[in-house]
Amino acid sequence: MMKECIDALSIKEDGIYVDVTFGGGGHSKEILKHLKKGKLIAFDRDEEVEKNKNKFSSEDQEKLDIVTKRIINKILHHPTIELRKADEGSNSVDSSTKIGVIRELFGINPRKKSDKD
Repeated sequence: MMKECIDALSIKEDGIYVDVTFGGGGHSKEILKHLKKGKLIAFDRDEEVEKNKNKFSSEDQEKLDIVTKRIINKILHHPTIELRKADEGSNSVDSSTKIGVIRELFGINPRKKSDKD
């Protein structure tokens, strides 16, 4: 099944690819074999997968970014929690508005319509 997955991607050597189930890094390793100037962003909920990055060559490590739940929480969730805490009892702009701004900046606003709409 690995070959079918890689073939279906039609990988371009300078493309940007995302592996949303990094795990042991098997599919990522195959994708990286086809990249020269490209980038691979790998996601996984398990923080232990960051250790798997050491299994890759230094050249491949330069093309690979691993995003785990810990990093996602640090970038997105933690700031919104802090905004809510800071806003409690304040008469300024409410926290939901501030959180909406952050989501908009990161392109994760669930209410935002696509360009096609």
